[in-house]
Amino acid sequence: MSISKKNISLIAIVIVIILSLTILLFRPETPEKPAEEETVFEEYNVICFVSPDNSYNILVDVIRSANYTIFIEMYSMSHPFLAKELNDAIDRGVRVIVIFEHYHASSFENMYTEWAAYNLTVAGASVYWANNEEFYFAHSKFMVVDNTTVVVESANWAKTGVPVNPSYGNREWGIVIRNENLTQEFLEVFLNDLTIADPYILGEEPEWHPSLFVSSGSYPHPFEDPLYFSGNISVEAMFAPDNAEEAILKLLNSANESIYVQQNYIYLYWGDEINPFVEALVNVAARGVEVKVIIDVGSMSKSEDAAEYLLANGVDVRWSNDTYFVTTHNKGIIVDGKIVLISSINWSETSVRRNREAGIIVYCEEIAQYYVDVFNWDWIVSSLME
Repeated sequence: MSISKKNISLIAIVIVIILSLTILLFRPETPEKPAEEETVFEEYNVICFVSPDNSYNILVDVIRSANYTIFIEMYSMSHPFLAKELNDAIDRGVRVIVIFEHYHASSFENMYTEWAAYNLTVAGASVYWANNEEFYFAHSKFMVVDNTTVVVESANWAKTGVPVNPSYGNREWGIVIRNENLTQEFLEVFLNDLTIADPYILGEEPEWHPSLFVSSGSYPHPFEDPLYFSGNISVEAMFAPDNAEEAILKLLNSANESIYVQQNYIYLYWGDEINPFVEALVNVAARGVEVKVIIDVGSMSKSEDAAEYLLANGVDVRWSNDTYFVTTHNKGIIVDGKIVLISSINWSETSVRRNREAGIIVYCEEIAQYYVDVFNWDWIVSSLME
């Protein structure tokens, strides 16, 4: 018996209502949200990871740890091994709900993600297309597990973004955080986006299937050991288009000693005005802060004017190493060696003001230093601007 699209939409709304009520009923009591200027410290369990070095094993462990639910909001997916891990989770009774972007910047990503949507739906997941009237792209990359754990990354779930072999792939940053209050913030965003998403309609099996071949390369993967941290720290969630621009500008302007930025690309102009993040870097460099920026060499054609502008205004800029990395796809910031941003946010007006994006700012020197070490390694092997 066929089910109409209208009925499928009604079923989707019912699912969202049930999930919302469940979360509200079992949510622990929390005090009122403090004033914005207050710094709140809570107990967090954290795992810091990077690609190509150790991301695959960390994500597999998190998926396998799920007992009840896995909620994923992801721009694109073509990773056959992570798909299998999700399918295995479904087989053991875990409820998997995924929101994908439907219309990507690349037609190849459309094809890849159609495969993922089909594969997961057949396995028993509930799959949705993000609302493209609300967001230009749903470009976030986060996962919520059992309402207690959140994973935030710069990586899409492709074999280059989350490599099985740590000698080959993209440079990406990611983080796993176990804290119910922080996870609740991501749950609320996920449920909001789910409410306005369109259910994936199962059709014919896509012709394209991902290869199971595992590539290898020359990257020496010196960061195979992730960082495990437990303690009282401050963590801030950010989302585009909600509060990301304000949060990133505040972070950049707070620097006293150093700012390290690693970006897939940087646009110099947002409309007719200079990119406010670029302007912030120039301003902090002018007051003596050390500013270093690594940009993916593959984006040179669209980032060169920004790179030249930064270099001319006291900012050290280098192009990424394309021998070791397929792409430098990271979107990270480190301030004063004590604060780190892990996110999906590119430095374009669309990403910040029109996309759905997600990120986490962590105020902890020990955690920030993990990413400082990775950044410094990348800086040494990167190329000076000619």
